[in-house]
Amino acid sequence: MQPYIVFFKKDTPEKLMVIKDGFNWLAFITAPIWAAYNKLWSSLVALILVLSFLGSVLIILGFGFDGLMVAYLSVIIIFGWIANDLKIRHLKKGGYTYSSVLYGESKNHIIAIFYRNKQKYISNVSY
Repeated sequence: MQPYIVFFKKDTPEKLMVIKDGFNWLAFITAPIWAAYNKLWSSLVALILVLSFLGSVLIILGFGFDGLMVAYLSVIIIFGWIANDLKIRHLKKGGYTYSSVLYGESKNHIIAIFYRNKQKYISNVSY
């Protein structure tokens, strides 16, 4: 069972956003595409700037391809770890409200649990 964080919009509570807690493999594998797809424009720009700056500095310092790949993988691993937090911050700015943390098999399972016990999981606590 995986932990999932549930968010909903106050004006449209039927519209849920369920985010898996933990490492985001899709953001790790396709970082710039994932950021663009989720409309995290500032994160996308920051990722590109960090990778460009780091690559430029390592080339100036004389590192080869291996050094560049280690730096790239390090940044992308960090991005995979913080990707869901970035998405949560984006949702909060978009008017979504934290509801609860639920454990389940998949997003669809979490949505079914949420709607089955809707009143129980509506919270006024901020995340």
